[in-house]
Amino acid sequence: IFSMVKKARQTCNILLTAFNGVDNKILISVYKIYVRSILDYASIVYSPYFMYLIDIIENVQRNFTKRLAGLSSLSYVERLNVCNLEPLELRRIRTDMLFVYKLLHGYVNCNLLDHVNVFTGVHNTRGNLFKLSKQHAKLIIRQNHFVIRCVNNWNSLSNNIVCASSYAMFKRQLMAYTNFNLRGHAFNAS
Repeated sequence: IFSMVKKARQTCNILLTAFNGVDNKILISVYKIYVRSILDYASIVYSPYFMYLIDIIENVQRNFTKRLAGLSSLSYVERLNVCNLEPLELRRIRTDMLFVYKLLHGYVNCNLLDHVNVFTGVHNTRGNLFKLSKQHAKLIIRQNHFVIRCVNNWNSLSNNIVCASSYAMFKRQLMAYTNFNLRGHAFNAS
């Protein structure tokens, strides 16, 4: 994570220096291509559990948006809205949910779901019809394993999202869903 953040910060600095005086829309597009792709790459594998790591990754985007022309006085949330960006933690959660959908519907040949019970068709008053059960994990490192960390977020999705007839429809509905519980301090600091 530290080497990824270092590389992303260096790339940010190069872009902001090389494109000094360029319109913010162009800078944001370049940021998405060259910096955010570094931070998003393999997030299913490395997605951090500790809040200080979540915040270190988020700080790359926070610092980038603060250095854009005319945005330094705005709060981080306001800068995200102006730039039409979303918190990086939210992007990682959505990436996890997209991968769970692929696993459940056979788009990916992987035995990760051998470690989770899927309760299909069980209807109760909360959640969805594709509930996942979480294994008990004593160690913090095991609690952050992909299969375990995704269960609560997946179970919080509504039926109309998880029962989507195609991956494209699921992705479209998931992008509109914003009720995930973000753990980092993305919205507490400027």
